[in-house]
Amino acid sequence: MPTHSPATPFAMVALTIALVLACASAHAVPALRCVIDSTGETLTHDARITDNPYTVQPVSVNRHFRFKAVVVGDAQTGTVEHVQLYTRYQGARGPVLLHQVGYTRPVVSLSPQAPSLTGLQWVYSPERERQFQFECRWHEVQP
Repeated sequence: MPTHSPATPFAMVALTIALVLACASAHAVPALRCVIDSTGETLTHDARITDNPYTVQPVSVNRHFRFKAVVVGDAQTGTVEHVQLYTRYQGARGPVLLHQVGYTRPVVSLSPQAPSLTGLQWVYSPERERQFQFECRWHEVQP
């Protein structure tokens, strides 16, 4: 007849930590983190999943550009339907769309070794010799 030894305090603590981490990661959802570099200034922008893309506001990049990342999906399940990225230049006559890209049902990988969603993108202004670069990759956030 097999005998069972009582669990050691270390094993109980390890099990408790594992359960807490499993529960925490079960509630984490993906967000799109875009790192923007313009003239040596780095800006990090996190785009969370939304079901209403019209409420997403652009961020200012050195007063000359507006960058908008829209992640549409279900925040409860962490499902991403599509991503839209927009860059506008604030010209003398108003905003000018410079760059737009969309990803339908993108692969969401939260692994640090996973390639970025966008790769490194370069955007140039139409008027002056201004530019910026951005790259977006997935990461986990708490709801």
